[in-house]
Amino acid sequence: MKCEKITKAHHILLMTRRFNEMSRAVTSEILRQTELSKRVIVIEKWAAVADICRCLHNFNGVLQICAAFTNSSIFRLKKTWEKVSKTVSFIFHSINIFFPAQPLSLGLFFLCIQPLILSISVILSSLFLFFSNALPASVEANNR
Repeated sequence: MKCEKITKAHHILLMTRRFNEMSRAVTSEILRQTELSKRVIVIEKWAAVADICRCLHNFNGVLQICAAFTNSSIFRLKKTWEKVSKTVSFIFHSINIFFPAQPLSLGLFFLCIQPLILSISVILSSLFLFFSNALPASVEANNR
């Protein structure tokens, strides 16, 4: 299975690897700062970068930074998040509204009131779940 995945989905694996590398880079840059004030500055800088990426319609970049912010090592920095300015906190929370973190059911696509911006990973995982649930039943029906 692993060899098939490498040959059949090479570009998807590269995109996933790049996403994880960038998210880890943001996480490590925040955690590298030992002083609270410097950590706050770095978080505010990356939140500004995420907002610029959103304005440029680079939604993959926004998701990379949001993934770093929601990493448990960053998310648990309670004192740091208390010092982050309200503007940056508002930007971060408003960006997170538009990006679903879990695979979506097909019915949810039609029920959404606000626009959703889906990353390729959310789309692929949703399709995978849909086909993995739908195909076994159709294959069994054809074998009978």
